[in-house]
Amino acid sequence: MGHLPKLQGRLNMAILIIDGQELSIADDIASDDKKLRQALTPSYPFMPNASICRKKTEDDKLCVEIINSEAGTQQASPIAILEKPQQFTSTQQADSTFSKNLQQEAEENSVNEPTPFSPEWYPLQSRAIGIVQGQYFPSASNLVQGILVLDDGTLAPTKFMGSSLRFLKKKLDLLESPQFWLVYPSYSPEPPHLHLTVRGAKLPEREVNFEVIHSQKDYFSVRGLITYIDRQAGQSVVRIFRSDRRTQDVTPEEALKQSYFLLKLDGVLPQEASGHFADLKVKREGQKLVLEDFQFVQLLLELKKKKSTKKQSRRKGKSTKNSQTSGDSQSEATGKD
Repeated sequence: MGHLPKLQGRLNMAILIIDGQELSIADDIASDDKKLRQALTPSYPFMPNASICRKKTEDDKLCVEIINSEAGTQQASPIAILEKPQQFTSTQQADSTFSKNLQQEAEENSVNEPTPFSPEWYPLQSRAIGIVQGQYFPSASNLVQGILVLDDGTLAPTKFMGSSLRFLKKKLDLLESPQFWLVYPSYSPEPPHLHLTVRGAKLPEREVNFEVIHSQKDYFSVRGLITYIDRQAGQSVVRIFRSDRRTQDVTPEEALKQSYFLLKLDGVLPQEASGHFADLKVKREGQKLVLEDFQFVQLLLELKKKKSTKKQSRRKGKSTKNSQTSGDSQSEATGKD
């Protein structure tokens, strides 16, 4: 078990007034026009052309008001969106990284899962899942895609799993106040970097151990292959495999053949961690996912070091056959196909 130092604390908060709503957001986002437009455009299409006005409140808190400059443009409220029949194209219906049986399972378990993070089914099961608290605001055109305003003011572009539409319609009150959400994180190279996919909600009246849920807020369980460590930037990259297999073990060879996505984490692991499948404890701090603890599970990919090719035979008249044999040996030593 390894340990990593904790980083910064909570972010400064600002007030955002947009479309008749008052939200709390991170001060660094509120004070930057580019970050603000990038974070809000998915839910408020008028943002690219909107006017941004800033002022200080009596208690010296930054207040940002968004003015829609597009005449006649009106944004539907979250409740109004829910009350309208939703029309989805075949592309929207197919836009999911989960199979139908997993979507059905997510819908059945979207409330009242027994623990924040269920134990892994087998040693090489890969996942990235966590709990956050915030209020969800759907976009005007798509109920299951919008933004989560997290409790520290961070804005995270968010979408719900396709199976969650029925669940949302049954729980309209979830959009009226902050909730605890079970989410899958992903990383975007363009800000805002943290994107979330909601699997379900954690409701106090349904949870037997809600204090445990609250204590795990902003923590993520990340299991995957450590593929890259950038000591200078202070970051590590983990390969998260996608698999429908839930109860049957997989071999290292089978694991490496699965499709995957890359998740960038803040924090440097030991250099020898590269190539290991690891169980990582991660905490969200603003837009960052910060490493706090780790445990190696298995060496999954042994990185081969290139051998020097300077030592070559200088003997003249060497046969073509022997030259080919030597070349094949060098190729195998360097890990080239």
